[in-house]
Amino acid sequence: MGYLISYRSNVDNLKTDVNGLKDARQSVDDKVKAARNNVEEIEANVSRWLTSVEEITTEKIQDKGIFHTIGHRVPIRGVTPIPTKGFEDFESRKTILEGIMKALKDDNIHAIGVCGMGGLGKTMLVGKVATQAMEEKLFETVVTVVVSQSPNLKQIQKDIAKELGLKFEDEDTDFHKSTFTTSFEEDMNIEIAFLWRILVGLEFFQDVYRVEEVRNRVHTLVESLKASGLLLDGNGSGTFKMHDIIRDVAIYIADKDKKMLTIRTSDDLEKWSNKKLLKDFIGISLFDVKFSELPKKLDDAQLNFIFLYDKDNSSPIPNHFFERVKELRVLVLQGLCLPLPSSLSCLHNLQALVLHECEIEDVAIIGELKKLKALTISTSIKKLPVEIGQLTHLQLLDLKGCNQLEVIPCNMLSNLKRLEELYMNGSFNQWHVDGESTERSNARVLELDHLSLLTTLCIHIPNAKILPKALLFEKLVRYKILIGSDWDWNDDSGQNEDEFKISKKLKIELDRNFQSEGGIKILLKSCEYLDLQPGKGIRSILYEVDQEGFPQLKHLYVRNSVEIQYIINSIGGQQVAFPILESISLINMSNLEKICHDQLAMGSFRNLKKLEVGNCDNLIFVFSSTMVGCFLQLENISIQNCKVMNEIVAKERENEIDVNDNDNVMADIIEFTQLRSLDLGRLPNLMGFHSDVDCHILFNEKV
Repeated sequence: MGYLISYRSNVDNLKTDVNGLKDARQSVDDKVKAARNNVEEIEANVSRWLTSVEEITTEKIQDKGIFHTIGHRVPIRGVTPIPTKGFEDFESRKTILEGIMKALKDDNIHAIGVCGMGGLGKTMLVGKVATQAMEEKLFETVVTVVVSQSPNLKQIQKDIAKELGLKFEDEDTDFHKSTFTTSFEEDMNIEIAFLWRILVGLEFFQDVYRVEEVRNRVHTLVESLKASGLLLDGNGSGTFKMHDIIRDVAIYIADKDKKMLTIRTSDDLEKWSNKKLLKDFIGISLFDVKFSELPKKLDDAQLNFIFLYDKDNSSPIPNHFFERVKELRVLVLQGLCLPLPSSLSCLHNLQALVLHECEIEDVAIIGELKKLKALTISTSIKKLPVEIGQLTHLQLLDLKGCNQLEVIPCNMLSNLKRLEELYMNGSFNQWHVDGESTERSNARVLELDHLSLLTTLCIHIPNAKILPKALLFEKLVRYKILIGSDWDWNDDSGQNEDEFKISKKLKIELDRNFQSEGGIKILLKSCEYLDLQPGKGIRSILYEVDQEGFPQLKHLYVRNSVEIQYIINSIGGQQVAFPILESISLINMSNLEKICHDQLAMGSFRNLKKLEVGNCDNLIFVFSSTMVGCFLQLENISIQNCKVMNEIVAKERENEIDVNDNDNVMADIIEFTQLRSLDLGRLPNLMGFHSDVDCHILFNEKV
């Protein structure tokens, strides 16, 4: 780094053909790494070509001080680490740990087993091993998967592939769901969101009537149980796990108290023949049981909850199955083969219904469940039946995963007056546009204006002309809203969107014709995550897109603009910019000249931890003396593929202070005292980081 900062002219004599060769080699290197990650063998002619390029390039650039890259990305670490909180380093465990670490370093050992009774700390010990192995650089990637007593080999393959960055062509959406924690499969990630939805149907909390209140209570309860060691962190945000010992105890208590009956194999189905036994339970869960093996009907059972899962989608549920379980409050069906049984209409007290990964085309019968409060549909339906509009008690409607849904009848949504939460991620987006002739009359976005209790909304609006009134957006507590035709629900730019950490997310294609709309202004002011594609006529983000400095924004992703010159044009005002922003990514901004034009207000970017710049071909530098006092919390910098960039930090002002003046030098430079990672690559004209300042002044020694 010292060499880079001290010299400015070490690339003057480099020939352009060498640069081109290096770029080509880099591209091939990337593809080779990807192939190796997919366990593919590299072609012999490719290896020979890379060797030849290395020899030619070395000969051309020897003694020139030219580097292929100035930094490199830290390899992606495999999976969320196994939690080691609470791990006690007893002497006996220390000996075992040392033995395992020694075995890991032995090339002749290919498998290591850790044995012991449940509850002795095997999982935490393995987590400690994984952490120490990474710290000692024994492995670049550690992949953790859980193999239960009844292993699902296909799911294990998917878990491993996911952590290695691979994909299966037939990969389905995971569904880590059941109800009471005793009903979940062994070592399953339990989604908190699913749990509180089920508890809405069971009216678990007395005198709590709003979905928002139930959600908050469940989150508080889960965090309290985690703190007590009764629950573990899950592998993803918004999830948790039960330790196998805790789960076994819970199942024992549930069975003893005649609460839950769990059936996991076809052999256990004999319990169904004991009608007296069945009457004693209030809930039943069946995993991996073929629906064709179910009894024709449940006789006089006082069940409140049923969870049925057929992993093979092999057969429908017997038609009369639900006729006599009229007290049922919650029903979860996964893997159901069409059609829905006609006896579903007998469940007059049902308050929560989940249909997941079901091969069902007609769900009109659901309209007869008048007391339904929470409805989740993830099926292959193409039309939402008009009968759904009869569910006037509905508080939550989740249509995520209905990726073939094309029709929602006009005025159906506006009938759901009690609706509080509406989820349409990856689902319907063919809203009716007034003035356009269509084959069918679909729902209008404006119908949402009639839902006065709505607090949560996930929706894709391809045309900004049909936005609902601003009042709707003012009431929202959480949202994920896509505005524009080119968005993908699955593209989250690598950001974590845990519902409590990022509750307001906006992805928008914006141009001058719509930026003054009241609803858009409210969304821009309130959003915590903004993915922005600036359109025609927009030259800067602040103060053209927003006048108030984005006071709530935590993550900003700006991309694909040919007109943006500045992110901030301070000539338009001196508002503190992005005061709580944590990450910013600027990608494919071909006309971007500066991040900030003119003096940046003190306090701007004061919480920024991550900065990413890529494919900004007109950007000469990133930071300047106009930004002094900002970026004090910056931890990660990544700058890639910027053709004309010649230094990272530049001086702009004519009267820049001489760095030899020791009394004033610290007053006019940008410090990066928290920086941990610096990744610079494919910057052909880069001359240095900062031509006039010693790197030790700028960086923490850990960089």
